[in-house]
Parts: sequence; C-alpha cells; structure tokens
Amino acid sequence: MKERDYYFDLGNGKIVANEEAMLAYLLDEDVIFYGWTDDLNNKHSVLVVNINDCFIPAADGEEINHNDVAILFELYKLKGFDGVCEFVANKRKIPNIYWRDKIKE
Repeated sequence: MKERDYYFDLGNGKIVANEEAMLAYLLDEDVIFYGWTDDLNNKHSVLVVNINDCFIPAADGEEINHNDVAILFELYKLKGFDGVCEFVANKRKIPNIYWRDKIKE
C-alpha cells in the first residue's frame, strides 16, 4: 500500500488535513464510494459513506462533502466502522445505536 501523509505541517504549529490522502485511504478501505444523485433530473457525482446494512437508522449511503472528510477519517481510524456509524449518527442528529446492541435486545 502506498505511503501517505495525512496532515501537512505548515509551520508555526499549524497542521492541516491532506483531504486527498484521507479520501484515498477511505476509498481503499471501502468506507466511501463514488456515486451519483439525481436532483430534479440533474445528475451529479457525489462521495458516499458506505453505511448500507451496518447502521439501522441510516441503512443507505450518506453523502459527504470535503468538510466531513477529516472527521470521518479520524473516527474510522480510531473506532473502525463503529466510528463510521458515529459519524453518520452525528450528521443526521440521531442516537448512535450500534446494531450489535440492538441484536442483544
């Protein structure tokens, strides 16, 4: 796998996210995929979080924009797909109910 730098050090203590490298990693890990949407017959491409059948309240894909990339990246690196579920729950402003916990009930 290719070595990537996920953050740029701009000096003076300023660190910025390398969103291109983060997106490449998330694509490699099948966390996101490239898709399209049709808004009133106006098709355009989108990046979608692969949440299908993983997180009951959001059982489809969840579109993301560049402002979301670093947050999703960090949550996935920290918590795996549980972090992806947390990201989607936070974005939709719904409780983060893990599917494993629902099965136990």
